[in-house]
Amino acid sequence: MSMFRLSNWCSKRVSGFTRIELLVVLVTLGVLAGVTRPVWGNASATRSLTCMDNLRRLATAWVLYADDHTGRFAANYNGSAAMNPDVASGRVGWVSGWLDFALSPHNTNTLYLVNSSYAVLAPYTEGQVSLYRCPADVYLSPGQVQRGWIARVRSYSMNSCMGEGNQEAGP
Repeated sequence: MSMFRLSNWCSKRVSGFTRIELLVVLVTLGVLAGVTRPVWGNASATRSLTCMDNLRRLATAWVLYADDHTGRFAANYNGSAAMNPDVASGRVGWVSGWLDFALSPHNTNTLYLVNSSYAVLAPYTEGQVSLYRCPADVYLSPGQVQRGWIARVRSYSMNSCMGEGNQEAGP
């Protein structure tokens, strides 16, 4: 008989959160929001993280290129060789073009980054132009601003001592 009363009591019980359980859930959500706020609340931190991820992915492309080419770095031409790649002879660098603050079309030509005829790293970056530019890089020269430029296509450049292509003209 007592079992019958217990089962009736259990069947009539209303399910749901108690006040203490609801309070614990709200406190947990508040702590999580406080911990993750620096990530989603700070645009400059997001840009910095994207910039670091772009560098990581470019470094991975360099390593993959070297693995496929008996440990050799991609060429890194300077001067006229960078500005006028010799596609016919195969003298193509990691990217083509000359990065500067002038009004040169090399600063805006994405073909020099994603076409394998002009950039030997293009197959390793899967044609993603955004890899070559840090989103935190918002600087333009006064002449570029005056012409209405929004951004240059690339932020990253390579030291002239890296890779072949500068031994005869380099330091």
